[in-house]
Amino acid sequence: MNCEAIQQRLEQAAFEGGLETLAEDQRAHLETCADCASHFALLAQLIGDAGDARPEAISAQLRAEVHERATRALRATHSAPLLRWDIAAPLAVALLALPIAIGQGWLWTRGFSYLLEPWLPTSVLTGLTIFYAASAALTLGGLYGLLPFAVAYANRNRLEAP
Repeated sequence: MNCEAIQQRLEQAAFEGGLETLAEDQRAHLETCADCASHFALLAQLIGDAGDARPEAISAQLRAEVHERATRALRATHSAPLLRWDIAAPLAVALLALPIAIGQGWLWTRGFSYLLEPWLPTSVLTGLTIFYAASAALTLGGLYGLLPFAVAYANRNRLEAP
């Protein structure tokens, strides 16, 4: 066995009860290999220190700081009105931009229709126009619909920050 496999087995043995759980060849390796012996000694010391550890009381300052941050986070999420200015303003800008985007899409499709009408049938041009309008509407609708949530999330993080 190599040292890495022995050290993994030593870690298991340290948590299971000590050297008694090791096989004879592993004990012999532990006696001859300084690296593995120091690894096992460190494990035994860590487990002993963890067993001797006593819980410490939380300081009043730390408790007050945690309470204040939790209170601030709860206020930020529960006391906010449904439609605030910081959410309504980006939504209003997005709603104003929506007709501009739709108008631009309409102009593009009308321009392509005039250019491609001699080569493509009307049904193909209509299908392309509907596909473009639907994909633009879904994309912009999703983007604009998520905008207030992104603003609210950013504001909540700003309020919760120390």
